[in-house]
Amino acid sequence: MNESQKYNRTLHAQISLGTTSDDRKMPDGYVRTFADMDDLVMTEKLDGQNNCFNRFGFFARSHAVQSQLPWDKPLLHRWNLIKNDLGDLEIFGENLYGEHSIGYKKLESFFYVFAIRSGDQWLSWEEVKFYAALLDFPTVPEIPISVKLKDFYSPTVNENKLLDDWFVENLGMTWQLSTNTSGQLGGYDVDTGQDASEGFGLEIQVVLDPMTA
Repeated sequence: MNESQKYNRTLHAQISLGTTSDDRKMPDGYVRTFADMDDLVMTEKLDGQNNCFNRFGFFARSHAVQSQLPWDKPLLHRWNLIKNDLGDLEIFGENLYGEHSIGYKKLESFFYVFAIRSGDQWLSWEEVKFYAALLDFPTVPEIPISVKLKDFYSPTVNENKLLDDWFVENLGMTWQLSTNTSGQLGGYDVDTGQDASEGFGLEIQVVLDPMTA
């Protein structure tokens, strides 16, 4: 069996809260780098398990062996149905079958796609949505960007303050306050029952290194 390559570690924005010593943050100048990109996509970050479908199996993040976890059985069954249609595609997504810190009331699937790789090439977000729909998977919720980062950027403003302010322009509130809302999938804190969401991902149209706020 050919070796499956795991999804790249997500780099966190410097303004991100709740990171651990194992998390890596974006280097200085990261906001300018993203502002130079023409096509940014902002998506809701979901509180699930990183899994991958490819023609060789259904894998957890490590990709060392196929997942045999009991709560993965529904998606293993799904893999058996689609494995012959995958070709060189690797479908990466959030497995929401088991609850973590946040539960969801409006799920249409237990698997939400956030990236697809074909061989060594990461596909654009439009291609991700196309193949996800072809395989009958939803993609992670997309957040409309009404004010482009390219148009909002100023080299004279501290990049972390600028990013905070840019989120306010597009979300109508600070991104920290937005984590106390239910998001698009009816998220809630499993301990308190209060509305909750995980945060956001920001990436260029051709997926390279997603940034998580």
